[in-house]
Amino acid sequence: MEQPEGFEEIYMEQPEGFADKGKEDLVYRLKKSLYDLKQAPRQIYQKFESVTTEQGLLKTIADHCVF
Repeated sequence: MEQPEGFEEIYMEQPEGFADKGKEDLVYRLKKSLYDLKQAPRQIYQKFESVTTEQGLLKTIADHCVF
């Protein structure tokens, strides 16, 4: 399954005492939200900007946050 833009795959070992019997060597793949990333505001704005420009909106010269 392809990860959405701005997401990353994160894995962790099973915590001691919580390992599944017979599956002790496996790891967990975590689902980390975009909002947990340090660059989240930048990623969100870049996605918003690409969608709005695809719709034909242009940024104003005076304020690049206004379309």
